[in-house]
Amino acid sequence: MVAVYDYRELKVWQAAEDVFEMVCDDVKEFPKNKIAWIIEDQIVRSSGSIGANIAEGFSRKTKNDIIHFFIIARGSAAETEVWILRAEKQKLISALRREKYFQKLNEIKKMINSFNCKLRNSTCT
Repeated sequence: MVAVYDYRELKVWQAAEDVFEMVCDDVKEFPKNKIAWIIEDQIVRSSGSIGANIAEGFSRKTKNDIIHFFIIARGSAAETEVWILRAEKQKLISALRREKYFQKLNEIKKMINSFNCKLRNSTCT
């Protein structure tokens, strides 16, 4: 097993950054009205929070701190799903784009769960 010394080497952080970049690209096309602005603001914040919490957690020294921040990142991924769903319902993104987001966010949540499981040295499902 290869040791990782920088959060930027983590596949889960890279995947989170991919989602953030997708969001940044998509919101540029949103119309300029209050509902779209609210969804845009929240989706940018929640998707940005995923990678930021992974980075912060990975930079902590204790196992419990790392796990804690990774759990927060997983919560931000779930929050991003809600805002993506709302964006679709408001016809700001297509169902196909929503599905692409959901696939990527599910991958991220699975990677976070796996990472936390390994840190706890326990069997997880």
